[in-house]
Amino acid sequence: MTIDFDEVLPYIGEWGKYQKLVFWCICIPVCIPCAFHSFLQVFLNAIPPHWCQVSELKVGGYEDAAILNLSIPIVETAFGEKTFSQCLMYDVDYESLLSQNVTWTPNTSWPTTACVNGWAYDHSTYETTVVTDWDLVCGQDWAGMMTYTVFSFGNLCGNFIFGFIQDWIGRKRAFFICLTVEIVFGIATAFAPGLISYTVFRFLVGLTIPQIFVIPLVIALELVGPSKRGFTTLMQCLAFSLGLLLLAGVAYLIRDWQHLALATSIPFIAFYAYWWFLPESARWLLATNKVDAAEALIQTMARVNGKQIQPNLLQNLIVIICSITDCAVFPKILF
Repeated sequence: MTIDFDEVLPYIGEWGKYQKLVFWCICIPVCIPCAFHSFLQVFLNAIPPHWCQVSELKVGGYEDAAILNLSIPIVETAFGEKTFSQCLMYDVDYESLLSQNVTWTPNTSWPTTACVNGWAYDHSTYETTVVTDWDLVCGQDWAGMMTYTVFSFGNLCGNFIFGFIQDWIGRKRAFFICLTVEIVFGIATAFAPGLISYTVFRFLVGLTIPQIFVIPLVIALELVGPSKRGFTTLMQCLAFSLGLLLLAGVAYLIRDWQHLALATSIPFIAFYAYWWFLPESARWLLATNKVDAAEALIQTMARVNGKQIQPNLLQNLIVIICSITDCAVFPKILF
């Protein structure tokens, strides 16, 4: 035989004070780290305008605008726009030209070559990014997209891993493991010494996406009655969208990628305070035959919701159901 937790909700309240407190004060705020880390790499991996570094002209005291005009050829983009090349420079002897001490202009017939002294970057929008620190442009521009791919692969793997963990040790502990992984490797991202370690850290953060959003959503859906499940789902999706807006604001204020990685990870340490308030899933407790723990949770929910219920409501319901069905074994609880 089976007992559905929805049969218990009418006794303790389907959308009472307890569910509202858990939902608005816990389940909604924890959507923010998921939103932050889902799209953080848009800013960490941003590619600002760049051009070949011509050290001879830089040493000669030329400003960036003059260097562009004198050393960078004009190319046509795929959209038909003419702009300075980001990967080519004129292949001439700049020291010789400078030694002539005359005003000179580039000749479009000059040969061109790939950047030989690295790149110069426009820092008007971003102070630093992963791309500017490690020169992931031109022939290395595939690397930035590769980190996105690895991060997304982590999302896929995390769904399986944390799905198993939830069923094994419960929703609550799975959430805090997920939170710990995201915080630890989110902070580690800021100290990545190179591309390989950065990619590994982003993969590990990716394991938590979207589970750090899904686990609280599942807890919320399991606590409320059927009539409020659509509402709670919608509100958490809106909270995720709000998190994206907050991320844009944080990225606007913090233009250095390492500081941004820290700013989008360290504040969520505060969420460990939820350990004392976030309930375990009553359905998981019942499904794993932890009836005493489920009974304690139900009694707490009823008390906060102002409902008067029997001291052993679950046990009494089981006895009633067993009195009209054949309960040869302990009942299996329905999710």
